[in-house]
Parts: sequence; C-alpha cells; structure tokens
Amino acid sequence: ISDFKSPEAKNLYKQYLQMKNKLLQSQKELEEMRDKFGNANETQKKEMSPSIINLENKVAQSIQEIKDEQKAIRNKEILYLNK
Repeated sequence: ISDFKSPEAKNLYKQYLQMKNKLLQSQKELEEMRDKFGNANETQKKEMSPSIINLENKVAQSIQEIKDEQKAIRNKEILYLNK
C-alpha cells in the first residue's frame, strides 16, 4: 500500500483487498458445497443445486469486479503520477 502515491488509489487498493478476501471465502464455501453435493443423495442434490449455481454466479461476478477494480487502481495511480 505504501507504494501508491495517489490517496485515491490507496483507498481503492484497500477495497480491492477486501473484495479479494471475500472472493477467497466464497470460493472455499463453493468447494465445500461441491464436496457435499458429491456425497449427497438425489433429493439433497436437487435442494443444493440452486445454492451452488447461485454461488458460482456470485464468484464469477466477483472475479470480474476484481479485474475492474485492478484496472481502476492502475488508472487512478497513473493519472495521479502524470499530473
């Protein structure tokens, strides 16, 4: 964080770190759900499927948001340095 010169880029980087941690938690939760799904009976699988799909979509969306955040951080820092 101390490498950033732009205060705005520093704040965005802090948000990025929080987003990354949430993503890692969601990925771990998804992995656990998939493991349970593999050992479940058909009824349980039908009940679990919507939750797994929902979390998969959330993870995919989070990955894209993190990429966008990385780009925003770089752009803010570049703009600040080019003043």
